[in-house]
Amino acid sequence: MTHKATKIPAGKYAAIIKPKITRNSSRMQPAVVLVLKPPVVEEAEQYFSFPSWSFVRERLRVFGFASDQELDSADVRLFTGRQPYTFSSRRWEVPLIEALDLTYPEP
Repeated sequence: MTHKATKIPAGKYAAIIKPKITRNSSRMQPAVVLVLKPPVVEEAEQYFSFPSWSFVRERLRVFGFASDQELDSADVRLFTGRQPYTFSSRRWEVPLIEALDLTYPEP
């Protein structure tokens, strides 16, 4: 049986970045989980794991998704206290979705 991966559709999502709990995570490059919450409550949240925050951070910056101030705040929350950071709900477009390779398996 093969699994197809489908890209999430462009749309408005609230995003949460949180540390991924790993035994050998480095303080310099923590692994992170990105949670996308669709605006419709009945739709499921999508979870994506990344090996480093710097990978995600750079793409959010390059595509203009987040301001430097937002990214600096996320840095502080992830590096000190290991707290999640929530980005306000905004529209995610295809170039950013493709740059982050946001796919999920079809049921």
